[in-house]
Amino acid sequence: HVFKYDVDQLEDQAFKDAHNRFLGMQLASLKEHTSLIEENNRKLAVFRHDIRHYNRLLYSLIKEGKNEAAQSFITDCDANIMQTEIRPYCDSPIINATLSVFAGKAKKDNIPLAYTISLPGHRNLDENQLAVILCNLLENAFRASYKQPETERGIKVTAKVENGSLALMVANRFDDLVNLGKDGLPVTYKQGHGLGMRLLAEFKNKYNATVLCSQKDGWFKTMLYVADKD
Repeated sequence: HVFKYDVDQLEDQAFKDAHNRFLGMQLASLKEHTSLIEENNRKLAVFRHDIRHYNRLLYSLIKEGKNEAAQSFITDCDANIMQTEIRPYCDSPIINATLSVFAGKAKKDNIPLAYTISLPGHRNLDENQLAVILCNLLENAFRASYKQPETERGIKVTAKVENGSLALMVANRFDDLVNLGKDGLPVTYKQGHGLGMRLLAEFKNKYNATVLCSQKDGWFKTMLYVADKD
């Protein structure tokens, strides 16, 4: 009995540590997203300061009939404005921050990322918990991608809410075999790994969600479906 109690205590502590780690990842995502917004605001402030000069120069080019130079100038200005764009993926700030950070990470690491996001909201789900799950799945996808040759990397994300039900899919290219447990979730025997799957299992039990993992044609997929309770 004492031994079982100690094991349960260790498992609970490991779970809490994993949960805190993913919450820390969320916080880091929000901080990075906030930094991006602040940096873009600084760029916009500079652009607003120089807009008069841009307009005067553009007016002079048009007046002098230098149409090609004017068009090139407009293209440059448009490119500068596009550099300040932060694309909103959904209405949830925490989920949007997570997606934005990983999209930036994919671009930086030259990992092809395809996504379809339509998340107007789900009245029965805790957005923070969903963000933790999404963060975990994406982190796993990136870890797997780093083990692949650079020319054989790829990540796909689909997140939709239709008729009150949530469908989430995160897939990544991976050639090695992934071991699945009796619950259909990946298992690992490496210390410090696999705790994210326990969070996914808890989410599955809490919301009576359907979670399916599969590996086919060089792609490993995790699919999650939460039906509308009403």
